[in-house]
This record gives sequence, C-alpha cells and structure tokens, in this order.
Amino acid sequence: PPLEDGINLFAPEARETIAAAVQAAMQEGKPYDLELPIITEKGNLKWVQTQGFAEEKDGKVVRIYGTFQDITERRRVETERASLEAQLRLSQKLQALGTLAGGIAHDFNNIIANILGNAGLASEDAGQNSPAQSSLHEITKSATRARALVQQILAFSRQQPVQRATMPIAPVIDEVARTLRSRLPVNVHIAVEIADASICATVNTAQIEQVVTNLAINAIQALATKGGRVIIGLDSIARDTHEVAGNPRLKLLPECNRIVRLSVSDDGPGIEADKLERIFEPFFTTKPTNEGTGLGLSVVHGIVESHEGVLIVESTPGILTRFTVYFPQSEIRATAAESQTAPAQTFSDGRHVLILDDEESMVMLAKSYLQRRGYRVSGFTRFQEAISAIKAETEKFDVIVTDYNMPGTSGIQFTRDVKAIRSESQVILLSGYFDEALIAEAKAAGIAKVIAKADGMDVFCNAIDELIAQRA
Repeated sequence: PPLEDGINLFAPEARETIAAAVQAAMQEGKPYDLELPIITEKGNLKWVQTQGFAEEKDGKVVRIYGTFQDITERRRVETERASLEAQLRLSQKLQALGTLAGGIAHDFNNIIANILGNAGLASEDAGQNSPAQSSLHEITKSATRARALVQQILAFSRQQPVQRATMPIAPVIDEVARTLRSRLPVNVHIAVEIADASICATVNTAQIEQVVTNLAINAIQALATKGGRVIIGLDSIARDTHEVAGNPRLKLLPECNRIVRLSVSDDGPGIEADKLERIFEPFFTTKPTNEGTGLGLSVVHGIVESHEGVLIVESTPGILTRFTVYFPQSEIRATAAESQTAPAQTFSDGRHVLILDDEESMVMLAKSYLQRRGYRVSGFTRFQEAISAIKAETEKFDVIVTDYNMPGTSGIQFTRDVKAIRSESQVILLSGYFDEALIAEAKAAGIAKVIAKADGMDVFCNAIDELIAQRA
C-alpha cells in the first residue's frame, strides 16, 4: 500500500509512533524496530514487529525495506507470564506482610489491651461524674479503633475471614462524618441524609467505616479547588423495585426482602468516561504525584465484594459523582431494653486463678480486673515459676490462663505440662492472633477456651466466669 495507507493499518494510538520512525528513516537513514498494534481488515487487534532499514544511493535515501511479522501469540504469552509474575510478587508481599503482622501482633495487642484495660479501671475509679470521663472515653475509642486496625491487617495478610455482626449502619456514618468535619477545607461541606436510623446489615464495623471514609475523602479531595457539597446517604429499597430489576448486577445480591443503599455523592468536577472504567484498579489514580496511592477505591471494591455487596459509580462531569453500595438488609435487632436479661449468677468469691504472661503489665492488669470480681489471683511472668506453683499448690487452681507466645515455651506446651501434673485443670489460652490450625492444636492439648487478646478484659473475665460457673 502507499505510505499513508500503510501507516493507517496501525491502531490509532500507534500511528504517530510509526510515522515518526518512518520519517526519521527517510530523512536521516535511521533504522527502526518496533512492536505495535494493528487493526486488520476484519477489525481484529493484532500485534506486529515491524523493522525498517534505509537504502542510500549517492548519499540520499532512495527506499526503505524491512519486515512485518505477526507476534500476537508471543505478546499473549508474555502478557500472561507478566500477569503470573505480578501475582507471584503480590503473593510474596502478602506472605511477608503476614509474617510481619504475626510478629508485631503479640506486642501490639499487649499495648492495646493495656490501654483499654487501664482506661476501663480508671473510668471505674474516677466515678461517673468525673471530668476525666470524657478523656477516658476518647482514649477507649481511639484504642478500640487501633485494635480494629490490627485485626484488619491480620485478616488481610492471612486471608482470614473477618468477624461480622448484624448492626445499624447509621452510627458508622455519623461517626465518619463527625471525624471528617473537623478537618474539612473551608469551602467544602458534608451533609448526612439518613432515611431510617434502624436500618441494619450484617457487616464488619471497621471495614464499613473504611468504605465510607475512603469514599468521602475522595469526594472531599475532588472538591478541594472549587469547593462544594458531599452527601452521605442511607436508605433501603425493596428487592422488587425497578432500580433492582433494571440492573443485572443487583439481581446477583443474596436473597433478601430489602436492600440497604449507602451512597456518597459530590457536586465536583466528576470523572471522565475513559477513566471511569479504571478507577477500581489498584494503583490507578488521577491525583498528582504524592497525593494518592490509587489503593483507596480498590480497597473499597474488595470490601464490598467480600460482604456480597455491589458497588456502582455514576458520574456526570461538572454536575455529580455518586458511589452507591448495596447490601442485603438484615433483620432489625431488638432494642437494648428488649434484649436485657438477668445477670448471670457468679461463683467468683474465693476462686483461685493463675495468670501466666511474659508481660508484667498484662499480669498486673488481669489481676486488677479479676480481684475486683472477687477472685484470688496468682500472677507469673516465667513459666517455670508457674509450673512450680501448680506442683506445690495444696488446693487446685480453678482456672489457669496462659499467653500463647512466650520466651522458652508456648501456651500449648505449657498446657501439656500442666495437664501432666493435673489432668483436670481448666486452661484458657490468650493470643495476639490465631487461625484454625492453632485452635485445633489448642483443642487437642485440652485447652477449654481460646481468646484473642484484642477482645478486651471484659471478654477475658467473662470467659473465666463461664468456666467457673460450668464447674460449679
């Protein structure tokens, strides 16, 4: 074909490149070797390797000759290989993150448990009317969020299922809006529109908070230049509505009568159509360098999918951008007044509990809580001393509590040593993190309960109460 027709064989995005290479060959005699996409006569996309060489006569280029080779299959194989290599690198990163998370979980959960536990003790000691209650409440709330973040890291790195519960969504939205309002640009405003505060879904609180936060921050950043309004909305729709019937994706939601609709919208510049298809890709971002990682929306997408939900984005440039999350609606929980039951009978008075943890602060904290409940407590930071106490004790310890990760031994091995001395001993294992393998190993060793340290001192004390009550 003529030169112009030959160049037009290439895909539109490649024509400028091949035209420049041919021009350089004609004018300067420079050879070229390029891999570019072409569009065949039937409209199919193929990749070719095209080479060009200049033939000179009397110092002038008189013609260009070369090769034109179909490399579509080679490119496909290379792309697949690159994809597999990328997956392998990601897998290795996750494995490294899992190792790191497991390594820090023990110490970090000890720190968080100490903060929460001592804040709880201080709140009791200060009294309900103390001005310190406000500060203690903020400390507890921040530590609780830190605990949730640790659990997210562990769940993400080890691909563990996260804990979910049926709960109202409105308090999560209110908390996110309150937090973001304190750092809003002066020209940006947040409005919360909740149709029914009792709307519930079965979700992980920390992850839904992350979804709302990420979407709201994106909207705020889009409005940073000209200002505007961010609206966080919550309502629910019947499954048989036109909105659901007209969207094939919403039909894939799990069976339910009603669907929770959570939306975050802004009246900013919007998202261009060619970028709308890529916004959920990891590391894709339209923000300037150093102003975004491109992970926010991909994390949101992953969380929504893990909750069996659907995420839909709509954007009209210059008018509106709206992200809408759909979840199956769960039955509304009973109110606190309806669900209250009579307090369980306690059998703690005079009961003897042994605590073993290599962190002295954790031993002291556990002793403080249990002694307030009427228990006698013996605390140890070295497993050898704990074993000696069990051997020497004339009366049996009613419950033995051990940490999992300790210098020189583990909670599993310590339990085996205890059972060899007193087979009927009731043992509770505390751990910064655990999986199904650890739970199975603990059960095989005769451990009665496995408790996450991050669950807090109330859960820990209640577990001891339950074991004591069962034996009584």
